[in-house]
Amino acid sequence: LTPKHNPTFVETNDETLNHRTLKKTDSNECIIDSSPQQIHSAARTSNDKEHRLSTTIQNKGP
Repeated sequence: LTPKHNPTFVETNDETLNHRTLKKTDSNECIIDSSPQQIHSAARTSNDKEHRLSTTIQNKGP
């Protein structure tokens, strides 16, 4: 199972990388730099919200 899943994962990764490279070439370097930053910011906000909720629930507990 592991050897069968490995090639599939590599293929998917390759496709994503290829797509990214194409986008990078099409887009400007500035946009590429902004893209990952925005994604990171969104992920951080989501994590922060979850963390805040968890803390609130914990504080409400006995």
